[in-house]
Amino acid sequence: MRSIETEEKAVTIRLTGEPMPSRAELMRLVRLALEARGFPAWEDTEAECFTAGEEILVIARPGERRRAFFFDDMDALLTAVSGSIGDGAVYAVPEGYVLIPAPGKAPPILREFGREMRLPPLWEVFARERGWRIVPEGGTSVLANAFRQE
Repeated sequence: MRSIETEEKAVTIRLTGEPMPSRAELMRLVRLALEARGFPAWEDTEAECFTAGEEILVIARPGERRRAFFFDDMDALLTAVSGSIGDGAVYAVPEGYVLIPAPGKAPPILREFGREMRLPPLWEVFARERGWRIVPEGGTSVLANAFRQE
């Protein structure tokens, strides 16, 4: 038996006597529940599952993945931030550099020199623990000014 409650920012699904669905199946159920009520599908979804005997409770809500840009080298990163007006944080990862702009601040020049990507919710915590952050939040304007050519 399935019982589904849907609001714009939350979907709860109660399953009785059914096996735990796969993540893909859960995301499909959430999307269908939103569409059935006329709400737009979420770009990303976070879900928690709880079990008790024969019952499963799923609580889903919009995900909060941060938007980021990957740069292969420092030259591309510096060119992009020198032409942008946004602020963000920069991480030196083993393959290159990741810039996480301030929410709502992603000037088009970032896409010209970097590749847009979505980060999992705890990626920034993971990266800070490994010492990858080289410019803190709000520091890209300082970085751009330091390397701006007159």
